[in-house]
Amino acid sequence: MAAAGAQAVGRLPRGRARRCRTHGPRPGERTRTAMSHTPFTHERPGEQPTSSQPKPAICRIADTLSEIAGLIAGAALIVATLVTGWGVFVRYVLKAPTTWQTETTIYLLICVAFLGAAYGVRHNAHVGVDLLPEALPLRGRLILRIVTTVLVLGVVGVVAWTGWTMWQQAYALDTRSASAWGPPLWVPYAFLPLGMALVFFQYLAELIEAVLALTGRLDPAHVTLLGATGEAAEIQAEIDAHAAEQSSTEQPTTEPQTTAPPEHRIERGEERP
Repeated sequence: MAAAGAQAVGRLPRGRARRCRTHGPRPGERTRTAMSHTPFTHERPGEQPTSSQPKPAICRIADTLSEIAGLIAGAALIVATLVTGWGVFVRYVLKAPTTWQTETTIYLLICVAFLGAAYGVRHNAHVGVDLLPEALPLRGRLILRIVTTVLVLGVVGVVAWTGWTMWQQAYALDTRSASAWGPPLWVPYAFLPLGMALVFFQYLAELIEAVLALTGRLDPAHVTLLGATGEAAEIQAEIDAHAAEQSSTEQPTTEPQTTAPPEHRIERGEERP
């Protein structure tokens, strides 16, 4: 067989035989490089992004406002916790109950709920059932998310408008609480339209992202609506974390080097017996 192979190579042109022996690329031929590992995106195998353009400016502004709202909501939650602790201390230790502690805590929690809602939309943290969306291809998921977002925008818009009219009425009439403290109610009422306006703006920005991704003008990895919210996302995150931990702890294994027996070694200047 070796002789037949040598004869076959001998029949080839000189340049072609040289390429066969050296396995080098042909003149003008591009060499293939190994594919680098890409981070996890919302695409499935075979679903490649159509564009790598960044998010539009309106989407980035909405994300920034939602992040700021989340920081304010977190600060309000901390203050509400401190106020509650202070109220318990003065009531049971100092024997001097306050008149403002309970209402202040309630109003701060209202702030947490409505301002934190926009932050939850930004990070796709609201409760959702993603069984059907995850079973669809990328284009089907985008269309489904667009339809549901339009419906959600209608509901959020009605709630925001109702809250705005309630705030206007409370501010115009200087409506106050019936408690002994009696704070003006237009202050806590303002959290409802403000929070719903931020939620509306965030959903509108995510709707724009989905439409741009559907038309091929935005990378689907930038679409917040494609993020999973159910147990499947948590399980996948645990699997990815476990795989990353294993890959970081594994050490490259080397094959043990075997040495020939002393009687089979060939020393320099000596012949094998």
